[in-house]
Amino acid sequence: MDQLYPGLMRIPVLLISLSLIAGLTLGLTGETPADKQERLKKAKIWFDKAQREQSAGQVTEAILSYSRAITLNDEYASAYNNRGNAYAAQNSNELAISDFNHAIELEPSGANAYNNRGTVWECLGEKARAIQDYSKAIELNSKCAVFLENRAGLLVSCSNPRAAIRDCKRALRLKPNSATANSILGLAYYHSQEYQLAIEAYTAALRITPNDSISLSNRAVAYWSSKQVSAALRDLTESIRLCSSRPYAFWLRGKIFNTLKEYDLAVSDLTWAIALDPLYLEAFKEREIARNSKGDYRGACEDSQKAMELRPYDPSLVTDTGVNILKIAAKQRDTMLFRKAQSYFDRAISSDDHCSEALYFRAIMRIELGEFREAINDLDRTIKIRNYYGAYANRGRAKLKLGDKEGAKQDFLKTMRLDPDNKLATEGLKAL
Repeated sequence: MDQLYPGLMRIPVLLISLSLIAGLTLGLTGETPADKQERLKKAKIWFDKAQREQSAGQVTEAILSYSRAITLNDEYASAYNNRGNAYAAQNSNELAISDFNHAIELEPSGANAYNNRGTVWECLGEKARAIQDYSKAIELNSKCAVFLENRAGLLVSCSNPRAAIRDCKRALRLKPNSATANSILGLAYYHSQEYQLAIEAYTAALRITPNDSISLSNRAVAYWSSKQVSAALRDLTESIRLCSSRPYAFWLRGKIFNTLKEYDLAVSDLTWAIALDPLYLEAFKEREIARNSKGDYRGACEDSQKAMELRPYDPSLVTDTGVNILKIAAKQRDTMLFRKAQSYFDRAISSDDHCSEALYFRAIMRIELGEFREAINDLDRTIKIRNYYGAYANRGRAKLKLGDKEGAKQDFLKTMRLDPDNKLATEGLKAL
């Protein structure tokens, strides 16, 4: 019989064995049957003590007690298995693997040790080994829902949701009231883009564990993906009420508020997400959007710079910082800020000469400074990479400033074909 231990986010579990001591020997020279019986009895006493300690969260003490049991009986498979779980709880993964190996050698038909070793392999990122061990555990004991749940969760992360769905359905036949199996089933359906089935699976999980903030957040994602915005907000709000320490829920609700143009609410939620996780890149990027939409370009600039610090070699983030500085420069008509924005565009282009956004916005900056020929050159390069109506419209504007009316006209007409309501092209054509 085994104990459950939560592993990764989708809850793979380790199993702790109860004592199965019987007839195991050390083969000690001169040991009488009575001596052997006494030794095994003492090993069992240490084993039981270790289990009590482990249940109480006294992991270090449990390891010492299991070790005493193993010293008295080095064929004690359950003690190796349970000590492996204790080592895993301390992230001593190599020691855990070693103990599970011993448990498997001593008891090759013990499914629990395979499952437990699989959870450690999974934590180490050894997905193929983890699946192999989970599968062996299932082969040895096909009636254990936990083994199927563990493999299903890993299969989802391995981009095999259909196989995960099969495992979840098998697990639910064995254990119909398993919140874990329903939750993983929801995740698998979500990754199969079957959002309504995902919602139904999460709802089933929440009927069993109504205060599960993770399932609420996950159902919110499914609602959001199926454009059920109000339901998504309701679930996220309840998830945050139940657990206010998870930045993801704040980030997602902030993102939804952004799409609803509730920018103050978005900034508030995203600020909470960042407070909970100061390295949350996506939260900085999303708050930048909200602040930009509010006209808070300095705040947006701060967020884009922070995002760039977190991922300094990403040309899109470097470009975003340049764009925010460009907005401030345009508002203040500050030449030094224009040049500062250019330095960011130059940096992005030097790291990726196909960064069309950096080329485009550098051209906008150059038009603002009256550098029309240089702007046209950047827009030529932009158009070769991306057939963007804004590039044609601004190239037409630059050509018009240089007196090339025919070239400007052609660019404005191309703009109108791509974007019939483009104001810049409409005004440009009127000016000809």
